Amino acid sequence: MSKKPLSTIEHLEHAPSDRESEKGSLAEVTVAALDGEGLVKSRFDQLTIREALWVFRRSLVVCFFVFTGRMLEFFEIVMSGAILANPGFIKQFGDPNRAGKIKGVGALDPNWVSAWAVILSAGQIFVFLWISFFTDRFGRKPALLLAWFFIAIAMVCLTLARTPEVWLVGRLFTGMGTGIIAVVAGPYGMEVCATRIRGIVLSAAIFWGAIATLGASLMMNFLTLRDPMNWHLPVYATWGPVGFMAICFLIVPESPWFYARRGNKEKAVKSLKRLYGNIPDYDFDEEYGIIAKTIEHEREAIRRNKATSWTDLFKGTNGKRTFASLVIAASLQLGGYPILYTYSTYTYALVGIKNPFQTNIITASVQCGTVLLMMVTFDKFGRRPFVTWAYSFQALSMFLLGCLSFIPLTSPSRVPAITFIACMWAFCGTISGNSQIIYITELPSAYLRLKTGVLAQGLNSALGIAANFASPPMLLALGLKAGFVFFAVATPIAALLWVFLPETKWRSASEIDELYERKIPAWRWAKTRTNAEEQVEQAIQQSKAEGETQAAAEANASDDSTSR
Repeated sequence: MSKKPLSTIEHLEHAPSDRESEKGSLAEVTVAALDGEGLVKSRFDQLTIREALWVFRRSLVVCFFVFTGRMLEFFEIVMSGAILANPGFIKQFGDPNRAGKIKGVGALDPNWVSAWAVILSAGQIFVFLWISFFTDRFGRKPALLLAWFFIAIAMVCLTLARTPEVWLVGRLFTGMGTGIIAVVAGPYGMEVCATRIRGIVLSAAIFWGAIATLGASLMMNFLTLRDPMNWHLPVYATWGPVGFMAICFLIVPESPWFYARRGNKEKAVKSLKRLYGNIPDYDFDEEYGIIAKTIEHEREAIRRNKATSWTDLFKGTNGKRTFASLVIAASLQLGGYPILYTYSTYTYALVGIKNPFQTNIITASVQCGTVLLMMVTFDKFGRRPFVTWAYSFQALSMFLLGCLSFIPLTSPSRVPAITFIACMWAFCGTISGNSQIIYITELPSAYLRLKTGVLAQGLNSALGIAANFASPPMLLALGLKAGFVFFAVATPIAALLWVFLPETKWRSASEIDELYERKIPAWRWAKTRTNAEEQVEQAIQQSKAEGETQAAAEANASDDSTSR
């Protein structure tokens, strides 16, 4: 195949497809450049979802290992939070002075309960200060292995803990490990999976997290019923997933985008071959060129804005991208996450539910079903309508939860009503909360993707410190009326999401760049045609015209030979 200038549209071999009758279709063309600045779109971006899932099956396996590691991280977090309602844990770590006056989780000193949650967020913020420099220097894979090392240290502390102080140290290392995974796993998945199935892959990662939440809830319920005073059993059981996490992170290759940013084409192509070496006629030089051109375009945009380093996040169009990422990052903690996820078993026990682990299982099941719905619908109908409506109803669920405080404790409808509202929140919160992974991964420019993730997760952790520190005393003082507090802060966030959250369905990195540079309002993205789409349409028309001309010429030649 002869090489042409980057401003041309090239014909490439037909990618594996079930559309054999569509010669000259989208799967056959690639836009080598969409305008003079070198924005690029790969031919594989035009495959159908089913085709892309098959063609990129090897890279999907790699994503599976990365996000399985993140799933196991969720397992550890849920265990160390849900164990607060375990009778044996309460006996070991409870305040003797409170134990004689208050039964159940109330025997735990609320200051220690707050500290255990706050220190996790503090650990996350600590790694956010330097993890982007670490990954820029050493890569994504070493960062994931470092995260596992911190989580392993955390598990040692939690296993040996006999005092609140040692448990606190374990939670600190948990925060450090999970903080790294939170900002590295998403960008890694964005960089190695195809544009067409990016939403499905990231939704699958969220589904793994929901499965981990359900699995940890089932484990806590089973082991607590089996031996309620042996709080070590859940901790020992968590060592298995943590060990498997190390295997997952050792298997995956380094991201080709990391090598491309450092100008190391040889290693980048080697990484591409590990990810896509099974794809027939995959042009590794061409795909490397697409990555390099995208990175160069974004660096050129930064140079035009005369921005450097972290200030890039707030200059030019990057400011809007960063703001949208920060809004959806803030939505998590301000939407009731502390009382119905972080402290869910603690909350349920305080408001009179006899088996809080059982309620956790119900809400975790709702989360799993919701994520399956996201996987089916997000890449078909888009992200924006689901996220904006879900968060609006999530804020409403906080208001309804507060209203339940007026139902008497002895009322038989109190527990079913609380469970229903918790399920409503779980449905909405799973959509809006987990969508932040997708948006924080998709919205930033490739050059600033990791830094944006660090900033967004840092904001989430900072809000987590405030919310987690305030929630236990607030729950003890207000009970379900705490829902009114979260309704008040979630409502403005819901309004901001309607205004600033765009639709990124099926958009490549270069198309997202273009839409921001054209200053298209967020609510119009879904109906706006990009230069890439117009160029691809022209390529298809040109391909069909050439095919028809060639077919006519062959027919004429055949007629001439017959007449002779």
